Amino acid sequence: KLYWQRWVMLLIMSCLNLLSDWTCYSIAPISVLTDEAFGVIYPTALVVIFLFSNGVATALEPHILSIIGLRRMTVLGSFLGMTGSLCKSGVPFRTILRDGDEWRVYLGFFLVGLSQPLYQCTPALLSASWFPEKERTLATGVALNSNQLGIGCAFVFGSL
Repeated sequence: KLYWQRWVMLLIMSCLNLLSDWTCYSIAPISVLTDEAFGVIYPTALVVIFLFSNGVATALEPHILSIIGLRRMTVLGSFLGMTGSLCKSGVPFRTILRDGDEWRVYLGFFLVGLSQPLYQCTPALLSASWFPEKERTLATGVALNSNQLGIGCAFVFGSL
């Protein structure tokens, strides 16, 4: 029996993919402004940190999936992404960035980079597990293309 909730899970995974790529590329369109506002935060380093942690998590993703399963891995990825976003926003510290706080932004990008493969590498598995054959291409395409939407959002909203 097919349940309508599979579309909700696909929507959640797609939103996670969109938000993680939005974070990764959020500094790119405004690197000059970032450098002027936070002279000690290097936009290129943020992307490198994100992609490094992403590479580590991508290598570990199949092992993590085999141990905790798809649901728990998606929840873990969501938690890491949320924690990273909160860390770089300053919310847990109840302050905006000040001198000496740049480590929060680097840590935030690192955590979001770790989170991304935990849900970005799994759309085909989700489609194969929860969708009938005639819907799998659509489900996989929606989840995978949300990454590109996230990159687009970074450039559109970052330049406003």
